[in-house]
This record gives sequence, C-alpha cells and structure tokens, in this order.
Amino acid sequence: LSLVHRPIVQLTDAEDSPCLCTPEAVRMGLALRLSRTYGAVYDDQVFESQQMRAWIGERRNQLGHEFTESVADVLRKAGWECWIERQPPEILGRKLDRDYGDVDILACDRRSARTLVVECKNLFVAKTPGEIAKQIGEFRGKLDKNGRPDRLLRHLQRVALLREHPKDVARYVGLEETTIESVLVFRNRVPIEFIDDDAVRQVSIRYPETLSSI
Repeated sequence: LSLVHRPIVQLTDAEDSPCLCTPEAVRMGLALRLSRTYGAVYDDQVFESQQMRAWIGERRNQLGHEFTESVADVLRKAGWECWIERQPPEILGRKLDRDYGDVDILACDRRSARTLVVECKNLFVAKTPGEIAKQIGEFRGKLDKNGRPDRLLRHLQRVALLREHPKDVARYVGLEETTIESVLVFRNRVPIEFIDDDAVRQVSIRYPETLSSI
C-alpha cells in the first residue's frame, strides 16, 4: 500500500475524485516492479497471464540454482565434498513411497565423517510487517491450510528420511559411517533466525559468510 507500489493517489471517496500523481513516483514504482519481477521476488499469483506465471517460476528456479552453486563453492573451499540437487531415491538406492523433492546440497567432510543436508533459500530481505509475517509463516515446520508441508517441513521430512538410512547415505558419500546434520542457508538475514520454535531449532540456520565455521 506504499506510494511506490501505488503511485496514483485517489484524494476522496467520490467517483469523480481528483487524483494526485507525480512523474517521479510513477518512475520509482515502475523501476520497483521491474526489478522485483526480474528478481522473481513476486509470487506467481501476482500475475494474471499463464505466460508470466510460467516465466516467474523458471526465473525463480534459475536464481535458486545459481545460489545453490555459490553455496556449494563456499563449502568446497572449506574442505567439503558436495553433490548438488540430488534426489533421495538416488542417494538411498531405492524407490520411495512418494516424491520428497531434491536435496539442494549433500556435503561430506571426510575428516569428521559428517554429512550435511543443505537447503538453500534465495529469499529477499523482508522489510515490512507483512513480509516478515509471510516468511515466518512459510518456515514453521507445519502443514499449511491445505494440508501440505510448508517449506521448512519439506526439508525436515527429507532429513528425517535420510537419517532413517544412515548406512545408505554413508555408502553414497563414500564413508563407512556418518552423522547427518540439517542446514538451512539463506542469502539474506531472515526473521525465523530469531524464532524460538521446536521445528526451527532442528536446523542450523546459516548464511554464505558463516559457512566456513560450520
């Protein structure tokens, strides 16, 4: 509801109300819309056409893959061996009851026999109360109103699945045995870092600049 998002201001409730508009406000609004669209910040439901919804989905996938690759580079420099965007059936060497989604990064440190299940999230910085509430709502580790797991719960389910089969995970990464740890890596600071919640406490929340000490 800010002036940047809605640069034409209706001054009264009358049908023929005068409106206030300045070229600079329109310019700023257009620049914001274009930059946030290109950055895939907007949800696909913001757009009416199927073409734009499809484009936003593809763009979000592209940016997510680029961020995942950058996180893997940081881990490799810290001595971790990484496998990017692997399916649980491939890791475990068996068919599963359903689709659990990709493991963004499976990282192994042979010196400590640790294996990280890393989820990479390229989220924008939440600034307004609405944006903060939306991000917190997406990472509560619960089912949404439609009975589907939220973004955190999907990750926790993948981690739980791999922990049920530690020998298969160890075989995949080339170890005799391994411990399996859960990590969420965000590009920007996120409000869930400050939430005292059982589900959130199950993961290590990191940023690219803090990965070297993991």
